[in-house]
Amino acid sequence: MRRQHDIGPDPQALAQLAVRPDDGPIADHRVVDHRTPLDPRVGAHHSADDPRPYYNIGVIYQQTLHDKEALEYFLMSLARDSRYLPSLRGATASGKRLDVTDEAALKRVRTALLIETDPRWRSIFETETLRIEGSLQRAGKSTSGI
Repeated sequence: MRRQHDIGPDPQALAQLAVRPDDGPIADHRVVDHRTPLDPRVGAHHSADDPRPYYNIGVIYQQTLHDKEALEYFLMSLARDSRYLPSLRGATASGKRLDVTDEAALKRVRTALLIETDPRWRSIFETETLRIEGSLQRAGKSTSGI
């Protein structure tokens, strides 16, 4: 049993939320055996350029409100495919909650705006572009070359 003051997600609970990489995206809501390791390398070996294993782990962390860890996994996913829209969305949402305002975040939202078709997400990306640009400008950094 976990004590209330323990920090971080419960590994068994996360493992129960995890989806095996060959089972499809986390949206399937399939539960796997809690003994299955929550290790993105389990699915990452199937294809070195498949962003989904890292994306799925990012979603789990994001749903448990661990945005720092979620962002790390979304960024690992984007390292495999910089235009993978679900990871761009996840990174933007977690980045907003963490108040990330760096050049890399601006580049991600600008990339997302080039490929996003959902009007709600376009609005989110446009708002984030303005927020990040404003923060960078206040810090004296140029945003035109990004």
